[in-house]
Amino acid sequence: MSDDPIARILAAIERLDAGQDRLRGDLMARMDRLQDALTLQHDDVTVNMGAAERAERIARGASEETRALGEIVTVQTRQIQRLQSDIRQLKGEP
Repeated sequence: MSDDPIARILAAIERLDAGQDRLRGDLMARMDRLQDALTLQHDDVTVNMGAAERAERIARGASEETRALGEIVTVQTRQIQRLQSDIRQLKGEP
């Protein structure tokens, strides 16, 4: 019966089917590994973006604090100059 063309064709189809099942399993395993690698990369990017955003917020806060301190120093400088002027007048200095 091994000379029967139909039997040979059916046997070839069975071998192809078995090979296809193995290929499908190999492909699914490979896709799972790629998905896991992609998930790890996504997690790394998410952590790095979070750290960058935190650093940006800290920098903005420092910048705003510096601006506010600059305003305070400017007002205090004016106050000191006014007080110095008042003292000079009290002392009779020009």
